[in-house]
Amino acid sequence: MNVLFNNVEALIQQAAKQTQKSKSKLLMLSGINPSQYTRCVSENRLFSNTMLESLAGSEYFDVTYETLAAWKAVDEYSKEILLKACENTDVEKIENLEQIEGFYRFPCRGAVTAGQMELIDEVEDTVYYEWADVKEYSSDMFCLKVRGDSMSPLIPDGAIILVRPSQTYRPNGIYVVQTDQHETTLKLLKLSPDGGQLIPVNKNYSPIDIQDFEITRAFEVLEYKVSFQ
Repeated sequence: MNVLFNNVEALIQQAAKQTQKSKSKLLMLSGINPSQYTRCVSENRLFSNTMLESLAGSEYFDVTYETLAAWKAVDEYSKEILLKACENTDVEKIENLEQIEGFYRFPCRGAVTAGQMELIDEVEDTVYYEWADVKEYSSDMFCLKVRGDSMSPLIPDGAIILVRPSQTYRPNGIYVVQTDQHETTLKLLKLSPDGGQLIPVNKNYSPIDIQDFEITRAFEVLEYKVSFQ
């Protein structure tokens, strides 16, 4: 949920560069309280329509209200489907996890297909992978092994990905999504008010239209590695 914020930030940075004015100064001159703007960003809250009207009416930002509203609609849609998916996501927490010499150990829950939609292949015996420099650790993180080449060369067949349940949408972020048919795939997730697509990196594969199914679970890919030594 940050399409609107990212685009507005880009507009502010461009205006600041052109006018040599600070971000706070530009917001105030546009009739927006800088503290209110910062609070919306820090608390991951959608901008109000009044704020959008102020941005569109400002002489400093080259953007229409219709464009701002369209960006907001993407965020509202993504928030709705990902929060719904998160409600259905029951992940076993990692209890008493120890960090040793800068490393965390995460369990591998199974394999996910980077190709056509398939059922997730769960493992019988849990394997753990060590991961260094985890920026935002939480006990619901886990690993999956990638099968297939639809995300190659970015994430090749056999790579290990570190994921966690997602409640927010990162534009063109990489997600493991599960549908109402209990099928799972690894793809770039691109959302729009009309639905969206799951997009492969490998051009030999075609995008999958989200309109054809319902996303019931969503996991954001935080990091990935080709191999562990």
